[in-house]
Amino acid sequence: MKKENVRITNVLRNIMINMSFEQRQIIVDILLDEIKRQKEIILRQQKEQEKGILYTLQRIQEEINETTQNESISCKAGCDFCCHIFTKTTEIETKIALEAYSGEIDMARLKKQALCESEHDYRQLSYSDRRCVFLNEENKCSIYSSRPSACRKYMVKSPAEQCNTEKHPNGQVEVLVNNKAEIISTAIINVFESDTFAKQLLKFK
Repeated sequence: MKKENVRITNVLRNIMINMSFEQRQIIVDILLDEIKRQKEIILRQQKEQEKGILYTLQRIQEEINETTQNESISCKAGCDFCCHIFTKTTEIETKIALEAYSGEIDMARLKKQALCESEHDYRQLSYSDRRCVFLNEENKCSIYSSRPSACRKYMVKSPAEQCNTEKHPNGQVEVLVNNKAEIISTAIINVFESDTFAKQLLKFK
């Protein structure tokens, strides 16, 4: 049987570093089961991919909501620091985001963002050029209910000011981690084509 290459997110990799071999194996088994589950969804619902991914995004949201019930979260409406960071997503999530958006996209800014291959590259852009093209004039997400999984699971516990990469380029931000949400998110990128959010958006514009 051909061995399958599995990609994992940096967050999940860091979670597993401090685990015992047995604990890591449990995570791997759960992840492989989740990947299998996602592939089965696609095989059954090829004509309804958006429905399948929306269900998955809801599962991630439910996991995050459950975790945040007993945690103090700094994220609030109008706080847009995390909307200036390097983000990767899948093609299908990008389609969903675009379908939910009725405004004009700043193509000049998007093209600059699409040239970045890493977080380091992204931070070389000016703070204004790092701004997500879906942020409105009130610094609120205009596609909030249809935002990608990367955005949904980025919940900050440390003071919001530390998220400001313009004032604190090397600031340490404490992000709430939900293992199950991270596993589901990792499974998504193994099933759907993924790339930087800017590159994915540029494909459809």
